[in-house]
Amino acid sequence: MALILAFPASQAWASEAPGAGSPTNTASAVNTRDASSVFRIAFALQQINGGVVNPTNTATAYASCTSCQTVAIGVQVVLASGSPSVYTPTNTATAVNYKCTMCDTVALAYQFVVQTPVPERLSPQGNRELAQIEASLQRLRSSGLTGPQLKTQVAALMSQLNQTLATDLVPINPSQRGGRGGSRQERSVGAMGDNTPTSSSTTNVMMT
Repeated sequence: MALILAFPASQAWASEAPGAGSPTNTASAVNTRDASSVFRIAFALQQINGGVVNPTNTATAYASCTSCQTVAIGVQVVLASGSPSVYTPTNTATAVNYKCTMCDTVALAYQFVVQTPVPERLSPQGNRELAQIEASLQRLRSSGLTGPQLKTQVAALMSQLNQTLATDLVPINPSQRGGRGGSRQERSVGAMGDNTPTSSSTTNVMMT
């Protein structure tokens, strides 16, 4: 059985050897210049294997300016294999306005943790889809969209990413292809900040 935990943040999508159990991904945007835009994206694909699954994904947008836009988007995909005894993913998004006038400040954090019995990687098709999603996120930098419009576009792209992870993962060792077995369970958790200072919201959905 494979367990996907999507906590709704590198284009070398080929999976590397699993690493430590506490990978981090951070998107931080700070804007103190009037009539300007600061747009930061952190997009990471990471692998871990062992008893500890403790990834951290954060997006922070801080604005102290006039007529400005500040955007931080953190997307973290973690491929975890084995049977961990410690499982504590952390996903946070915070948007802060300080002495800000006519500010559009957005922080979005999406974290996907895929738990499988054996190490897995994206298929060639999955790599292509992930690269396309990342490229679409990057194009948002020059889109001229408002904060609410950006949230809508990013949510749609994250839905695509969720589907890719559900259908385009294969065992790293082909001889273990039959080791996955069972049905896939998915839980989605999203965190996003808006233009209210120190604001975040979380939704939970359980699907089997």
